[in-house]
Amino acid sequence: MTTHKSWFAIIRLNFSDTGSIIGVGIVGLIVLLAICAPLVAPYDPYLHDTIIRMQPPSAEHWFGTDQFGRDILSRLVYGTRISLYVGIVSVIIGGVIGTAIGLAAGYFRGWFDSIVGWFTDVMMSFPTEVLAIIVIIGLGASSTSAVIAIGVVFISRYIRLIRAATMTITSHAYIDAVNVIGQSHIKIMLRHILPNIMSDTIIMTSLWIATAIRTETVLSFLGLGAQPPEPSWGVMIRDGLGSLIFAPWLAIVPGIAIFITVLGFNLLGDSFRDYTDPKLNR
Repeated sequence: MTTHKSWFAIIRLNFSDTGSIIGVGIVGLIVLLAICAPLVAPYDPYLHDTIIRMQPPSAEHWFGTDQFGRDILSRLVYGTRISLYVGIVSVIIGGVIGTAIGLAAGYFRGWFDSIVGWFTDVMMSFPTEVLAIIVIIGLGASSTSAVIAIGVVFISRYIRLIRAATMTITSHAYIDAVNVIGQSHIKIMLRHILPNIMSDTIIMTSLWIATAIRTETVLSFLGLGAQPPEPSWGVMIRDGLGSLIFAPWLAIVPGIAIFITVLGFNLLGDSFRDYTDPKLNR
């Protein structure tokens, strides 16, 4: 059998590492805020109150209010839902499609692999945001369009990752052995190859979720993702830029939220990678 670690073993993080603890803590907090947003948010994130507009941070409004009198903290909390929705669902879309294509290309090779390789090279020649913008132009600006666009971006990344890992696995003798005993190609790919490349896939997925969240922020900032009055962090930054000198909290607070969230997923991905690295786990 392969010397790769079982894919489910990466769940056992090394909690003696500070980065692992911080990453798990941040991601856990973000997920908890998204789930419990109605209970955590002190106000309705869509409620307008012009009497209290542009108030600085205070005991009543911890992060102040925006130009419409909406509570920044409440919008920040609800914004976790949009960020996680776009980040996770888009990566799932790219992961499912890209894994299926990459697995088949790496296993069968030949003309199919050549076509897939050409397609991947073309897709990855576009910068992430540019390719996402091209897709959104055809679909129209919305959170759903952002999910699809970012998912399309990640298809080529997963294809390249899975294709290379599959080629490595198929070079092992035990794959030849199961071929000899007559197992079908589908069973070989699903039972003997896919489980052995899942650890690498999960590692990169956690890192790519951070990339997807950052990309969603850029798209929303440009007006191509979530649309007002949705409490997207990108929309909040865009709305706050015009008042950066007089009300800096409008743009700084969601900017810090994006930084912390992306940092959390990156630390989580680094923890997965360190755990599965044989040089670090002798």
